[in-house]
Amino acid sequence: MAPADWRGPLPGIHAPLDEAARQRLLYPDHFRPEGFAATGLPEGIPLPLALAATTWTNLGPTGSTKIQNSGLTLAKQNSGRVRAILPDPADANTVYVLTAGGGLWKTSNFQDTPPTWRSLTDQVGSTRGGSAAFGKSKSGAGAVLHVGLGDPFDMGVGGFMVRSLDAGQTWSTPIQLSGTITAITYTATQVLDVKVDDTAATEATTTVLVGTDKGLFRSTDGGASFAIVDNASFNGKRVWSLARVGPLTWLAAAEDTSSGTGVIMRSTTGGATWFAASPIAGGRMTLSNVPGEATVYCFAAAAGDAAQLDLYKSTTGGTTAWTATNTTSGSAPATTNTDQNNNNYMHANGYYDQMLLVDPQDGTRNTLYIGGDLSSAKNTNGGATGGTAATKWNLQTNWFGKFSLPYAHGGFQCAAKLDLGATHRVFLGPMAASSTPMMAARPGTTPRTLASSPTWCGPWPRGPSLPVPPIASSWAPRTTPPSSAWVQRPCSTRRAPARPLAPSATTMVSASAGARPRTPTPSVPWATTTSTAAPRTRLTTPRNGQRSRAA
Repeated sequence: MAPADWRGPLPGIHAPLDEAARQRLLYPDHFRPEGFAATGLPEGIPLPLALAATTWTNLGPTGSTKIQNSGLTLAKQNSGRVRAILPDPADANTVYVLTAGGGLWKTSNFQDTPPTWRSLTDQVGSTRGGSAAFGKSKSGAGAVLHVGLGDPFDMGVGGFMVRSLDAGQTWSTPIQLSGTITAITYTATQVLDVKVDDTAATEATTTVLVGTDKGLFRSTDGGASFAIVDNASFNGKRVWSLARVGPLTWLAAAEDTSSGTGVIMRSTTGGATWFAASPIAGGRMTLSNVPGEATVYCFAAAAGDAAQLDLYKSTTGGTTAWTATNTTSGSAPATTNTDQNNNNYMHANGYYDQMLLVDPQDGTRNTLYIGGDLSSAKNTNGGATGGTAATKWNLQTNWFGKFSLPYAHGGFQCAAKLDLGATHRVFLGPMAASSTPMMAARPGTTPRTLASSPTWCGPWPRGPSLPVPPIASSWAPRTTPPSSAWVQRPCSTRRAPARPLAPSATTMVSASAGARPRTPTPSVPWATTTSTAAPRTRLTTPRNGQRSRAA
């Protein structure tokens, strides 16, 4: 019988993983597949780090009618916030999605209707996604993935990094992001951004920078180890965003949340040392550029994060004054509506709703995508709010699918772009999306968008994962498309809680009599089994007064 309470951390387990270990002790039966004895494996062997087959039963939503704020009822699928989107640059069918509550997921048939998704990080200690990035290798079975666990906005186990050298099939021991500076120990619990300098000669010598809620951490051995960066602008501060703007040259946007003031720092030593870049008088700020280029944009909330400040541009990697684009409440998109009658996309939620993407296909670096609490928009004039209707900000989506705009829930937090031959996709979070001509390589195929994330988070029974059937209303082509056609793409599976694995071979022993020791042995494969539990559907309603927060 499992212990009734928790007496302290297990030896050898990092502090943020204590809760994961506690759950294994409290509920040992939850961490063994059904038919355990039938596998022929000895007692005590846990599940592998990543499963090679499906393991969960879909419990919804499968096209549920969702009542949102303002009394509107929408037959849409909402699955939670997306924190990072990583499309394989050599394969239009392979996409990785990191979710705030469901960890990292992968599809290898993105162009199917619908695609099927597989969870990759159920066993690493937490499903609270913070940020993720490719390593030097970005495609195929040898793709390298750096994943930071710990969502910036919802509580949960986090503040550590894991790495996969085989496209998510197996994962490294979790590395806790912690360091001591002048007798003060800073231990991260959240990961806000992960960026990789892939210009190194080998994977093992790449630099990985990680922004956290307690400062900046750096690896110079491809993510095998991390050390805290000692700088007063980072120590104990939130490092929201990172951008590589030249050889060994980085920008970092940090914020002192006690005062609500932000700062942009610059490094020319590969992230080892930092100094102040040209300032912007904001709070939280998001940076975006084509990696390695000096043209960089900064989407800034005002100090205190209760309002949008502006969108800024630098062509010198932040060494000279930033140019304000007047993307504010004093300007307007080409076509307005009652939800978005100006270019104030954050509204009062600058701390939460920030998304910015520079389109790498545009050689002038003037094509941008932006997102806030209710809407997303596109600009082809370097963020300038003047010019023609075509080059101004043009709204792309609406949080209720109104005004002849496609539906995508608000609360945008990430974006990505894939340009592969004739296939061009834009992905927008939190409900990841893609735009035409995303299927230009397949003539006659209706353009699709992934307008909802592939995961739910909830304590549901284990069993085989099944894709959600496509909902006819979700796939209807739009008769009045906006500037680019966006169509909702249904989500795939509902999440179950993490099945944590200790970060070392430490034996976890129950304090109660007769308990069996459980020693992690990730190299042992498991045969998946089928649950007979009846599927359930659960509906959710956003919190009152938080219309911009994703469900």
